Amino acid sequence: MRRTAFTLVELLMVILIIGMLISLLLPAVNAARLRAREAVMTSTIEQMVIATEAWKNQHGGYPPDRAWSDAEMLTALRRAWPRMTWTPQDLAIVKSMDQAEIIVFWLGGIYDGVRMTGFSLDPRNPLAGPDVDHDPFMRGVLSQRTPPLYAFEETRLEDTDKDGFPEYYVEHPMLTNAPIVYFSARPNAGYLDSAGAIPFYRRMQVAGVAVPYQVRDPQKPAVVRWAAEGKYQIVCAGSDNEYGEAQPSTHEKVFKLGTGFGPGDNDNLASFAAGRIGDVQ
Repeated sequence: MRRTAFTLVELLMVILIIGMLISLLLPAVNAARLRAREAVMTSTIEQMVIATEAWKNQHGGYPPDRAWSDAEMLTALRRAWPRMTWTPQDLAIVKSMDQAEIIVFWLGGIYDGVRMTGFSLDPRNPLAGPDVDHDPFMRGVLSQRTPPLYAFEETRLEDTDKDGFPEYYVEHPMLTNAPIVYFSARPNAGYLDSAGAIPFYRRMQVAGVAVPYQVRDPQKPAVVRWAAEGKYQIVCAGSDNEYGEAQPSTHEKVFKLGTGFGPGDNDNLASFAAGRIGDVQ
């Protein structure tokens, strides 16, 4: 019986065709993965916006950040928890949190090293840690806690500087990944800090610097205001894990005009924009 087999030329042709199909499919696969990642980012921001608005409804104002003055921060804290005696040490702890850590704190409460545990229901000390739950002499109101306003996924939390306050990432934390950041508008002062400078967030392993975005009236170029004026900005670095502009003290980021944008800005996502920052200009 005669045996049949592929010739060398036929095998090479099959390999060539398979290679061509793979080269055609890879861009589509990568595009689908990118869309899936951006869908997670968009959903995360949307859910954090809902949680931030819930904070405002509960406490009478949006969560502050470290750019606020001591007096402004104390006013916000006393409004949220009027029965707690706020010490300078308490204030220093809250103001030590950077723009990536503080939004996780406000929406998630105390971190036990694995998860966000909410705040204590003791009105005299809502910042009490969850360890009191395991103390038989501290049962009752101290053992009860508020649920986090946002359901943070444990695998996406990471306390990179080991200060007890984690950041939140779109995916599993990695050294080169950029966490989600939060900028809160100060009362009657926009996003400028108490020294009149633009606040920023920098992480050494991540390209660029996150700063709050501004908007400029195309018909009146001299008029500049802050995006989401009087509220807040939640910013995600996008799929490239780059925030963009690296010199916040000398450059402004003007949304919709692209002034001051670096390459990393264009795929950033933010609470005030419907889509990528660069796509909606």
